[in-house]
Amino acid sequence: MRLIEKQAARDQSRQGIALVIVLGFLAILLIMGVGFAVSMRVERIISRSALDHIRARQFGEAALARVVWDINDSVGDALFPKWSGDWTDGAFVSLNNSSPTFTNIPNFFYGHVTNYVPLALWTATTNAVKDAEWIPFTYTDNGQEHLIGRYSYIVLDCSGFLDVNFDYDPTNNHPIASRRFGENPRELSFTNTLLREIRNPNTNPRVWTNMIVCRLSNTTGLVKNPWGRLETIAEFNPLITRGYANQQPAGPNTNSVNFMAYSRFPRGYVDSINVVQQPIRIPPNMATLPANASSADVLAFKSRLQTIGITDSDNFFLNLRDYSDSDHQPLKLDSFGTEAVPMVNEVVVSNRFTISASGVYSNEYRVLVEVWYPFTTANSDNYDVRIIARYNDMSPPELGGATLTINETIPMNVNPWTLGRFYVVTSSVRVASTTNAAMVNFASANVDVSARVVARTGGAEVDRVGGTAATILNIPIGQSYEGGASFVRGKAADDPRINWDGSNPIQWREPANPRSSSSYTLGRTNANLTYNNAGADGHTLMYVADRPLNAVGELGQLLYDATKPWHTVSLIDGPSFMPVLDHFTLTTNEVRYGLVNPNSYISNVVATVYHDMPVERVPYDPVGFRMNATQARTLAGQQRQNIGAITNVSDLRFLGPSLQTTFAAITNLPLSERPGLYESVVANSAGLLSPRQQLYTVILATQVLGPNTNVLAEQRGVGVIWRDPYITSNGVHQTFVRNFRWLTE
Repeated sequence: MRLIEKQAARDQSRQGIALVIVLGFLAILLIMGVGFAVSMRVERIISRSALDHIRARQFGEAALARVVWDINDSVGDALFPKWSGDWTDGAFVSLNNSSPTFTNIPNFFYGHVTNYVPLALWTATTNAVKDAEWIPFTYTDNGQEHLIGRYSYIVLDCSGFLDVNFDYDPTNNHPIASRRFGENPRELSFTNTLLREIRNPNTNPRVWTNMIVCRLSNTTGLVKNPWGRLETIAEFNPLITRGYANQQPAGPNTNSVNFMAYSRFPRGYVDSINVVQQPIRIPPNMATLPANASSADVLAFKSRLQTIGITDSDNFFLNLRDYSDSDHQPLKLDSFGTEAVPMVNEVVVSNRFTISASGVYSNEYRVLVEVWYPFTTANSDNYDVRIIARYNDMSPPELGGATLTINETIPMNVNPWTLGRFYVVTSSVRVASTTNAAMVNFASANVDVSARVVARTGGAEVDRVGGTAATILNIPIGQSYEGGASFVRGKAADDPRINWDGSNPIQWREPANPRSSSSYTLGRTNANLTYNNAGADGHTLMYVADRPLNAVGELGQLLYDATKPWHTVSLIDGPSFMPVLDHFTLTTNEVRYGLVNPNSYISNVVATVYHDMPVERVPYDPVGFRMNATQARTLAGQQRQNIGAITNVSDLRFLGPSLQTTFAAITNLPLSERPGLYESVVANSAGLLSPRQQLYTVILATQVLGPNTNVLAEQRGVGVIWRDPYITSNGVHQTFVRNFRWLTE
């Protein structure tokens, strides 16, 4: 029995252990089940959160597309948003025009989103935050609308800011360019006076005097480790605040005021029927082309000249060719093509009438020729004047035969030729006589004159009047015999660039009182010039580059019509205005970067174009000056006030009144000569300006909503949108998102 009892006890013990083991396994399974359930719940929440996160981003993509649509709808065909109404101070916000309305967006403008906003728009942005509203995302199911999310945005007009990447090129070793013709954005005046991002260079030589100095490696060794392209100004701001490489910082907390990190300016202009057209490239080898060049680009150039109203395109081409080549030899003497050489300007016949004791009537004559050098650059070549003259039509015929003809070359001992130099040469005396005193009739007596300026080396003619029988300069002298024993008669050129036809009264004129010796102006400016007539230049200065064009505005130095003395192509509104700035280009690139939008509301930005720019009637005008910062700011403000929207660069033609106000107290030039100054402002700035950019910074927030508008997920981001203010060939305004980043990235 005792064995049986012991066995039973052992069996019961084993049963207890089995129960414990089973219960342990059940507990483990329960824990695993609970853990799995909890894990699944967490995974489900995470998955739902991830899904909501993805939905929020998808909403953001949809919202960004809607922002683009809203910009197009708001701006329409305007060249820029007017900073009023919906775009108060340059900010445009989302408005909910349906119900329900969601307002009071918390913390919309906070944290590092602020680094993406130029400080020039800071106040506008903070004010816009108060007005931005949520716009709902909904869908309809069985006729019932369901709210699933919402979005809100602020759009900032950054069209008129400077581009910090304006000259990004890893191989560029040219840190700065002198301000002259406005060829390249490197001429923009980056100075602390206008831009707080730039340190005052007087305080330290290692400061931000030019963005290129800080961004690219260069031969001066100022920057050891140049940075690359910056995609946003949020990347630019730390560099301003802390400095870069061995450059001193602009100062603590000096975030960008005037800069963005992108620009894009397509080439083209809008014609009279609002169609975008492309300019013609001026042949780049103009200086070496032959006079009879007929290549495709030359023919296209001449055709476009005729389109804008320059009918004598052949001679205008030769004029540009003379302007561009390096020699002083005109391609065509009997044309308005101009080289910087002394030009025949006035011709006078001096007479002495006598009656000898034996009754012989004699008339001694000589020819005086004045040349003029009105060019602002010097010429060191040597020149002589050749005079050919013939005495005619005394009745009965004069005695003397061939000896009455003058044909001699007279040296001019001038070197170098400098601005405003006059020089008068005088021929030897010739004598006409007759013994038939009783029958002498001097009424028709005259002298035919041909005068030529000849290069001493080589003997080539560089200027002339009367080169052919049809263009001889005829000077009547007969009536002057009644006035006394000695007298002068002559004619003077109006514009010495248009002087080859002595028979043309437009080119050569007698003075108002031809019998008065005081009417003649040998050695000084002629009395009958029309340079200050309506549409004319307003001054007598001339300029020939003797190099290829640096800027399209240089076409403003050229005459364009043989019948219009002193009428060079004008860039300012008036009878001689020609839209050359729109119709011609020097470059092949279809898109340029770093230009300034002349429609900018930021006056300091526009002022960077005008500051330190030469203001002169022609290049290197001795009374010219450079525009200071105050004048540049004044002009920028006047430009916006007086012109309004600038559609094409040639609309700078309307700067006249603004410039008159700006320069009223800074020049002693007569009013008639100031338009030359005005034109230089257009010529020297046009290459740095383009209205063909709209650029917007968008701050965007999206939310995914659950029941009772509970926020399930939220995303916030910042992007840059570029838009073409021109309507392109497909009938729309080209628009694209340059970059967009979620602020959680």
